[in-house]
Amino acid sequence: MTKLSSRAQRQQGSIMIESLVAILLFSLGVLAFVGQQLSALKYVADSRYRTEAAVWADTLIAEMTVAPQGTLMAQYAGGGPAFVAWRNRVMAAGTGLPGATVANVTLALAPGVTPLSFDATVSVGWQVRGNEQAYGAGDQLGGVYTTTTTLY
Repeated sequence: MTKLSSRAQRQQGSIMIESLVAILLFSLGVLAFVGQQLSALKYVADSRYRTEAAVWADTLIAEMTVAPQGTLMAQYAGGGPAFVAWRNRVMAAGTGLPGATVANVTLALAPGVTPLSFDATVSVGWQVRGNEQAYGAGDQLGGVYTTTTTLY
């Protein structure tokens, strides 16, 4: 058996350490990439729900636009029958908006536009199941879409 030189003895196992460090750095890079992908999925879902809420709010505004002007307050303000029907459609299972919540529609006379013009404000909220806290508290996925328009 030949004796290894002192220099060779000092470097024995260095390739193993270099390999372990390389694997560690590669693993950290993969973990960072996976974290970014999960974050991107969250934002894509949030964008989808926000769009869905906007469609529901615009649907109600479209229904209010074609409703007879004299019946607008009775049908949509304060839980009128047309509002309740729309709210039930939004909150029904399978609408694409998880945990949908609907605030009451606000109708207020809009002075100066026409004698019976109304400013209508519609809010539609959502919350992904399992997130018990309100949106904005931490990293919860949910929110509220609000739109205002003048009718007539």
